[in-house]
Amino acid sequence: MHNFILKRKNLIPIITVTLFFVILVSVGLLIFRDYGISSDEVSAYLRGQLNYVAFKGGSLQDFSSACAKLKNICYYPPLYSMLAYRLVPAGDSQTIYQRLHLVDFLAFAGAVFVFFLIGKKIFKNWMIALLGCLFLVISPRIFGHAFYNPKDLPFMDAYIVSIYTMLLFLEKKNLLTALLHGVAIAVACGIRTPGVVIFPITFVFYGFDLFLAKKGWKDYLKGLGLFISSILVAAGLVYWFTPYLYDDPITKYIQVFNLMKNYTWDDHQTYLGVDIRNKIPWHYSLVWFSVSSPPFYVGLFGLGSVVLIMRSLRSRLAEHFQALRDMYLVAACGIVPIITVIIFKSVIYSDNRQMYFCYPPLLLISIYGLRFLIEKLREINLHWQVWASVIIILGLVYPVYFMVQYHTHENVFFNFFAGPRMSVVATRFSMDRWGLASKDALEYILKTDTSHVIHIQAQNGIIHSYLLLPKAERDRLIVSNKGPAKYLITLPIPAPTKSRETIYYNVNVFDAPIMSVYLEKSK
Repeated sequence: MHNFILKRKNLIPIITVTLFFVILVSVGLLIFRDYGISSDEVSAYLRGQLNYVAFKGGSLQDFSSACAKLKNICYYPPLYSMLAYRLVPAGDSQTIYQRLHLVDFLAFAGAVFVFFLIGKKIFKNWMIALLGCLFLVISPRIFGHAFYNPKDLPFMDAYIVSIYTMLLFLEKKNLLTALLHGVAIAVACGIRTPGVVIFPITFVFYGFDLFLAKKGWKDYLKGLGLFISSILVAAGLVYWFTPYLYDDPITKYIQVFNLMKNYTWDDHQTYLGVDIRNKIPWHYSLVWFSVSSPPFYVGLFGLGSVVLIMRSLRSRLAEHFQALRDMYLVAACGIVPIITVIIFKSVIYSDNRQMYFCYPPLLLISIYGLRFLIEKLREINLHWQVWASVIIILGLVYPVYFMVQYHTHENVFFNFFAGPRMSVVATRFSMDRWGLASKDALEYILKTDTSHVIHIQAQNGIIHSYLLLPKAERDRLIVSNKGPAKYLITLPIPAPTKSRETIYYNVNVFDAPIMSVYLEKSK
């Protein structure tokens, strides 16, 4: 009987965790067809096609010529784009992009599971770890981008995996974990160049581990050898993954790195009510994370940070570091990239999506704050489970409501720190810069206009969603980025021309339009 109970207790976490991920994947399977196409998806798919052909032995001269015509499309690390192209190599455009959305989401679901493993390793509690996964999934912007962001979310997924392999490497400190960590870093760097930040973080924590353990010089040499092994594996794989580097790897990698570090963005960008364009203030990421994350998580992050700092000040360095090393590690993985961007004055844009990879490690600090809160409730109240459940449910109500009510527009989630109403927020921050809502606009036009041919004007970056329409409906549309046209589809900024002043349809989130359709005036 005793053994049966023990086995049943062991089954509870297995069943619960399995059920969570079955539900997550099932939800993704139900809704992946709902989303529009982001402005980066078409170029990412083309990048994957060009690089995959070269990767499989195609002509490097043809590859270079194509890259020269397409400007900087080949400068981005192509690993995920190549994988996506390999999984979805052909078909009708609707089929291609819907399947790509499914691939993106399944990659995210896999990363959420690795996030669970990280949480379990750090907090030694499967329920706290699973709560962390729930918080990550109920992060509206992250959830929405998980379907259609072909660069930033796949990089976030790979970054989560590299954090986990770093924890394994620091725990085992052997050749197998070193090589595994090198592979994980290579995958991250093969998706986006900022993955190199994992190297210095690994080096510092490995060295500090040895220092606190008072190891001898032989252990330092062994550690250096393992670290170099990780670097060599990562460097070799990044070279292999990136056809652009084949003929001159060092020079071209420096070129790509400098391009990412000093990327220019001259388009309109509203931040705190001002058009900042190519002049990104140092606090850009800090403010964006604060206003676009669920407020419950922001509050818990503040609590977790204070608790971590206070415990640091009150403890002896060696004992404290060894006990909280993993928390310091994830904090470094979240904070160091933000500090690096501030120091190098790198240009980030749209909605801080280039920094989404910092979100999961920062979220772990929020979970640290939640665990502290639960521990305090346990000390002072006999019904602490009830109070903890109530607090968590209340904290999740608003983001869950938003995700359900404004499904497919999770990318414009803001909390009350951004403003009292969405119409006010829209004057302070950029909204749907990727044009996801153009799918709603196109579907409304096709439903309400029975013409056999419909002329539509829209900027290229916000109209790619027409590729998701059934072919019969696509054939009714003639889309151009210049007039004349019966309809103009545009973001609320810039304002329409005087000849198209009549509002035909708005895609609204609360009281703010995020995409507008203007009807040409009758002559």
